[in-house]
Amino acid sequence: MCDFLKRVGCLTMICLVLFVGIAIWGKGGEKFRWLGKKTGGIVRQGSEKLAETADDIRDLMLKKFKGLAGEKDGKDEE
Repeated sequence: MCDFLKRVGCLTMICLVLFVGIAIWGKGGEKFRWLGKKTGGIVRQGSEKLAETADDIRDLMLKKFKGLAGEKDGKDEE
């Protein structure tokens, strides 16, 4: 039983890392929306929710990276 839980936990972590990786480097939710267009029904609804979450993650990470780089929000202060 413990071995099963360990495997499920590892699989969950791998899926989470892949999702975040695709969200950041895959232009947000574009890949998930593409998957939803190729399939139908419930998968399309689920992929749209994944795409929105991926967009949110990508936007959040871009803001964090810009903040670390010292960039302003498009306003030049002289």
